[in-house]
Amino acid sequence: MITLATIEQQTRDYAAVRRAALDQAAQIQGEIDAVRERHAKALRRRVQRTTEAHEALFERIAAAPALFPEGAKSIVVDSIKVGYQKGKPKLEVKDEAATIRVLQSLMDGANAAYAERLATALKTTTKLVDAGLKKLRSLCKTPFTLSLSKGSSNQIKDFDRRSPNGIGLCRTSLTSEELLEVGVALIPAADSVLVMPQEDDATKAVDALIKAAQADIADGA
Repeated sequence: MITLATIEQQTRDYAAVRRAALDQAAQIQGEIDAVRERHAKALRRRVQRTTEAHEALFERIAAAPALFPEGAKSIVVDSIKVGYQKGKPKLEVKDEAATIRVLQSLMDGANAAYAERLATALKTTTKLVDAGLKKLRSLCKTPFTLSLSKGSSNQIKDFDRRSPNGIGLCRTSLTSEELLEVGVALIPAADSVLVMPQEDDATKAVDALIKAAQADIADGA
């Protein structure tokens, strides 16, 4: 029969084995900390040299883009991939408040579809939303109608279908020139220098040790 006394005893047994496990874990962690401390200075020196070598390699590659033409943007040497990698276009907003005011003024009096799309570029906190701004590239203020002949493709890039008879269409984003009118500059994608180890033998523990050493160096330890 189960009594409160047996529950209390079983709880003590559980507490004892749990405490033993915690003590074992603490002992292991203490030994790990001691080993880490013993090798910390040497590891920091190696990480510092690695950082310097990486920066020197980066600068050397950045100074010789002609060595990595289209079709051969990168090479792998001793498990390190170096060269250039494709970048992504960026949006640059010089005056966020001014751009917000322009977008809000465009929303006033706009048709529902256009106003809804404009709204995706703003958060309820009235801040610009990059994803929404990108969607504005080629949006029209009013839909227009396009008649398709038989055999024409039903897939029209960058347009929304509006009516079942003729086809009412509206561009799905703003052009770069139209973005400039609301104070947003589209920065074209640019290749960036690539220095990336390719081997897959670094464990999370090793990576954590290296990151900790890098943090120590950054802190001036």
